[in-house]
Amino acid sequence: MAAKTAGDLKDPNPVWEVFKSVFKNLMVAKGPETDKYLNSISQMVTSFPQILVGSSTWPDSRAELAVRRNVFTAALVRRVVHVVVGRGLMKEPGGCLVVMEAIFKILIEQSPVRWAKLITTLVEFLMRLSVVAEQLYQIEDSLETAQEDVSHSLQGQDSFTVAEQGVACRIAEVQEEEDDMFNGDLNFLMLKDTEVVENVQVWLSRVIDTQMALLVQYASHLLDKVQGVLIRQLEMGEAVLKGVTMKVLGKLHKVWGLGTLEMWGEESMWVAGVVKLLINSEELDIVERNVIKEGLTALMKSVMANSDQEEEMVILSSHILPVWQEMVQTGQMDRLGHNLGQVLSNLVSRGMAVKKVMDDVDSVGLVRMVMDMQEPDMEVVAMIAWSEVEEAGMMESVVGERGGKRRLEGDLSNTRSMQLVSQAWRTILGYYDGKLSSLGCLVQLCKLLRGVLAKVVRSQFKGELEILDRNTFTQATESVVNLLCKREGEVSTVLECLDILVQVGHMWPGAAQFGSEIGSVQQVWAGVLSLAWLGRMEQGKMMDLRLGEKRDLLVRASKDLNWSKENQDKSLVLLASLPRDVCPKWRLGVCKLAWLDRREGLVIALPSLVSTLGSGAIMLGSEVVQFVVGRETEQNLVQALAEICSRYTCSLAKTVTTRLVMKEEENDICSTKLITACSLCDGWTGRMRTPAKGGRVASKDVEPFLKLIGHQDPVVRHRLVSMLGPWCKHSTMSPAAASLWLTCVSDSEDRVRVAFSSSLSYILGSKTDTLGGQDSVTTAVVTGLTDLSTSISSTILDTYISTLVTATNSNMELKSYCRLLDTLLELYFSPITTVTTYVRALPTLQSAMSTHKNHLVGWCAKAMCQNQYNPKQVINYLTLLCPTDMEPKEFISNNLHHLLPPVILYSVSTGNTSTRGSDSTLEMISTYMGQKSRTLLMFHFPSLFTHLIIYSEDQQHLARCLEFLQSRTSKDLAVMLPTNRQRVLVELLTMFNFSKSRITQALSMCAKADDMFKHPEKSKKDKKGLTLPAVAQYVAQGLMAVLSSFTTSLSHKETPHESKLQILNSLNDLITFLGHDNLVSSKYAILECIKLASSLIKESSEFEAVAINLWDSFIHSVSLSSLVEVLPQVLCGLLPLLDSSTEKTRELFKFLLEENLDNFQAQVPYLMFLPTLPQLEDIVGKVRGTEVEFKEVIRRLLHCMDHECVDVRLQTLNTLSGLMDNNMGSLQGLIVCSDRTDPVVTSMVQRLMAGLSLREPDKELRALSAVCLGKIGAIDPGKLEFVVDLGGSDEDIAYRNKVLDMFSVGFCVQLLQELVRAQASSRELFIAENCAFSIQEVMKVYEINLSSKSSDSFTWRVWRTLRDSTQEILTPLLSSMYKHESGTKPTLQSPIYESQNGRTYRDWLVNWSQHLLTMLYDPRTKALFDACLPALKKDVRIAEYMLPRLVVEVLSWGGEGEMQDIMAMKQ
Repeated sequence: MAAKTAGDLKDPNPVWEVFKSVFKNLMVAKGPETDKYLNSISQMVTSFPQILVGSSTWPDSRAELAVRRNVFTAALVRRVVHVVVGRGLMKEPGGCLVVMEAIFKILIEQSPVRWAKLITTLVEFLMRLSVVAEQLYQIEDSLETAQEDVSHSLQGQDSFTVAEQGVACRIAEVQEEEDDMFNGDLNFLMLKDTEVVENVQVWLSRVIDTQMALLVQYASHLLDKVQGVLIRQLEMGEAVLKGVTMKVLGKLHKVWGLGTLEMWGEESMWVAGVVKLLINSEELDIVERNVIKEGLTALMKSVMANSDQEEEMVILSSHILPVWQEMVQTGQMDRLGHNLGQVLSNLVSRGMAVKKVMDDVDSVGLVRMVMDMQEPDMEVVAMIAWSEVEEAGMMESVVGERGGKRRLEGDLSNTRSMQLVSQAWRTILGYYDGKLSSLGCLVQLCKLLRGVLAKVVRSQFKGELEILDRNTFTQATESVVNLLCKREGEVSTVLECLDILVQVGHMWPGAAQFGSEIGSVQQVWAGVLSLAWLGRMEQGKMMDLRLGEKRDLLVRASKDLNWSKENQDKSLVLLASLPRDVCPKWRLGVCKLAWLDRREGLVIALPSLVSTLGSGAIMLGSEVVQFVVGRETEQNLVQALAEICSRYTCSLAKTVTTRLVMKEEENDICSTKLITACSLCDGWTGRMRTPAKGGRVASKDVEPFLKLIGHQDPVVRHRLVSMLGPWCKHSTMSPAAASLWLTCVSDSEDRVRVAFSSSLSYILGSKTDTLGGQDSVTTAVVTGLTDLSTSISSTILDTYISTLVTATNSNMELKSYCRLLDTLLELYFSPITTVTTYVRALPTLQSAMSTHKNHLVGWCAKAMCQNQYNPKQVINYLTLLCPTDMEPKEFISNNLHHLLPPVILYSVSTGNTSTRGSDSTLEMISTYMGQKSRTLLMFHFPSLFTHLIIYSEDQQHLARCLEFLQSRTSKDLAVMLPTNRQRVLVELLTMFNFSKSRITQALSMCAKADDMFKHPEKSKKDKKGLTLPAVAQYVAQGLMAVLSSFTTSLSHKETPHESKLQILNSLNDLITFLGHDNLVSSKYAILECIKLASSLIKESSEFEAVAINLWDSFIHSVSLSSLVEVLPQVLCGLLPLLDSSTEKTRELFKFLLEENLDNFQAQVPYLMFLPTLPQLEDIVGKVRGTEVEFKEVIRRLLHCMDHECVDVRLQTLNTLSGLMDNNMGSLQGLIVCSDRTDPVVTSMVQRLMAGLSLREPDKELRALSAVCLGKIGAIDPGKLEFVVDLGGSDEDIAYRNKVLDMFSVGFCVQLLQELVRAQASSRELFIAENCAFSIQEVMKVYEINLSSKSSDSFTWRVWRTLRDSTQEILTPLLSSMYKHESGTKPTLQSPIYESQNGRTYRDWLVNWSQHLLTMLYDPRTKALFDACLPALKKDVRIAEYMLPRLVVEVLSWGGEGEMQDIMAMKQ
């Protein structure tokens, strides 16, 4: 990477020449002159970075420059180190640090590798210095007697002792690179003074400190070494080095953590040693003490902020806690100073929270020692007691338990008492017993309670806890009363103490219930808090306030009381937070008096008042709100109302409970407070067993707050936004109110706009009481936001876009969503706002690209066609919204079907008289695609035509679009249709449900233009189009192809649910539209689509409604006579819908089996397969009949086991299985009734055995056959009478012809029936379509043509032999256009069973059949077998049926080689 500075072009060699003299002068300079040279060096390095790193003009690719830069850098660092050594003891080498920072800055920006190398060198140098320091300490007293050999070579050594000269220490690795300008001199330091060594260590530590953040990113492998050497410095160093080292360790822990447990343990040990040094050493002067305190404070704070593992705190506390205990015992805590003492106490408190630390601590003794201190640390005392409470398991929540009067809210008061589980706490309370009359002891106790309450909040404890006993409560309360009445002590301090007591009382078990054990104390609290208004109450009118003996004292004190406004406000807030059963009438009266004074505290207390004092407080709250919102001059009241507006709304809904939380700003006594918290908005249920349901807040109660919108005070406007969530959850929002809130979008205060941006979703999810419903609110918001897009200023663009994003991500109707999306797109494609929109709205636009790609691409197409933006720029911006990186060409190729239709649609839209934009867009698309636009338009004509039909504005617009399309392709509809007929029909009929009238019109246009469709109406010159019956006939001609496409889309896993629902809804309407005459020829294909729709219910319940509607439409549209053959399939298809659509399904069963049973008499005996279900018992029971013999039931079921539909066979086996379970005695009677088993059993066994073979394609059916066979049990084969069909004597010649003559009528009929069976037996679409293709091709080979008029023709002889149901299935396939793309045919040798090509019976059968096909020579015979091959590969029965004929044909027409091949296989 090259340097980019003004001096980049300067040759570095002259600069290096200058440095040669600078280096010499630097080494001899002293005092201020040294700083002058160091500053000059720093400026030169910064001005000419090419002396350190390569630049574009002077790159490192020149080897001599790269070498010199390395050598120069090393020489410069060495000289800086020598300067540090020569600066004198305890002098700050600031210039040296500046030079190093300049070097590091350039290296990290231009050459991070060399930066890492340099920092590694310095870390290793620091490690060597720590070794040198240790050596010097060891030989400090024996240098005169040491006689070491001074002839050692300095080359390659780290450090060694030299007589009288100290220790030699290497600075850096000996440089291997040679340079004629800078050599490797000054690479060793001769050190004999430990203070000099420490001076260098201090400097190096500070250098490393400046690079600590970069060390984590680029050289994290060094951090363990850094921590290790710092720990050694902490062990060996003097005061200054210890202080600096601890600061660096604090920085290290901030960016890296505390290190390995082993290293952290060693560090903790030496940190504890430093604390001991600080309190025990008498040799440290003030400067040294301060340095150590600063370092130790920084380290302790860093540890507490960055330690997140319990083991780390256990290790540190095990070393620190004994030292802290010793300080407490000896009374030396003051030697640490206030700041360090506080930090150490916090650390000890945190350590005590870990149970392992407190295991061996005498908590009672420790508490006594702390309490005996002059200034006891209440945080530590509270932590000692709290650790015992946690260890006792009292913090485990038991909210929801019941257990008598004292346990109504789930707390067991006899176990949830801190005194019972904590000896330390009993000791503490005993210490204060009888001492609370003084303000000092009261404050001290409250500080202690402050720590306990903070622990309660942080532990998220919701239960009740007896923190103080009644005696302590009483003493503390009397102290508060006396202090306030006698005016001893500051009122604010005493009120803070009373605040603590009220909070502790809130935790007392049963304190919120009537008849609480501390009820008398709570009454006194209410009296004390009412002091400022007690004298103004009517004489003797204490209402429900019960003060007892304190009454007179409080009344006298109230007469000349003069509290500040702040104290009055504080007392009102506390008064409102008392439980609801504590003198509610009195408290409400006091609040009314306070409102006469317009007290701010009353406004703040409104949420608590409303939640505890009922309807009277609600009326007062309404009065307060109405007054404050109308008085903008009352600034304090308005701010207070804005602060509590959200909680006030929740209180009106009665969904709040009182919650203890931490204050935002803590003070000396109280760090927690009581607030109201909502179960819906805050998720706080408190001690309630179930969240309060609450009620709706009338809009009239919250709408007065709308007057504060746009208030002159930004604080008010910002706080007001916070009530949007509660408002929308508890009340209703009108469109007018929603529009008024939108003024926050353009607010001048940034924080107001940001807050509203994140809260807008509440408005869009709110309820409304207007006739327009929720959509009216959404419409108002969306309209307001979109209207602002043209007038929004650049200063508020960020928050405006964020607001749009929030709105777009909310749930709303599609129309509103698209309007917001259009606004975002306008901002995104506008050059002025592109970058801001990209930063703020990228995820939203990317999501829209995935979910609403059609709309997004359509908007872009419209913008391009209207010539608003450059087409290529639009495509480039669109690619940025894709989830993966994508080139424009790839994007257009993947989304051409989304892009082209709107381009044509908007090419001649209203107001767009020029086609220049659409032409340039088409040119851009064709350029990227590498095809002519005419070719692209012709290929995508089906989707283009359908899009124009649906989305054109009117008939005139449609005509203009079609004219534009015709002008660009030079082809009209009549020319385009023959090659696109099927695709056009599929596109149109898929959208049939979307717009029936337009699709019908388009189908009429196609029918009139299609020469293949013959109809009398086409000869008429009427331009209105064809009648609906004629259009239905046209659709019927191509319906099979359309249904095949529908089936493919429905079965494809990647097809979106929305697309599948669109297809099925269109199919439902299409069935009704076509009617019986046009459906009957395709009823089997329609039936398959409907079955597929029923199966989709497993994926999503969205398909339940459309599936039952499809069955209903089909059953009522097709004539009953046509339903006879498919009745079993229909009934089986309806059964899965019984659970989800019981009533509609029953109606269909009634229609078929009750109202029209006479039409199905031939099928009734064989409906035994229907299951016995409670929903159908009254219907199916009548069909089955009563008292039917078991044997007869079996016989009827056996008939259904041969059904061609796999669903019918499967349901039959299910019914048979259940029948066997319920009639096992009758079944065994048929088996053992005589020496010969009943023929019915024999037939059943035969069919079940056949169901076990691979000839049955369905796995589930094979498994069920095995289950049924197992239920029959073991049968003596000798008792079974198997009948072997030898072909029939009367048709012996005909049967032989079936084998020997493949083009006989008999063989053709059997083959077609087998293929039809295979198609109907498959549940997989791919296999069924393979079979359909084989049927289509087989009929072509046999030249089946129903237009033949000769009744003796081959076609009619075959056709008359086929069953009616088979004829119905075959008829559409006579004109179908299935195509099969066969893959590469492998060259197969004759497969041996269990070889590679015959591992299974299926593989062997299929592969041998394919091998034999290569031996056929007769073209017609080969064509027949080729036609069967797709079905043969998928259905074993087809393969078994065809193989004997194939062998005969090969033997008949083959030669000696073929004969040997077959005989080899036989052997």
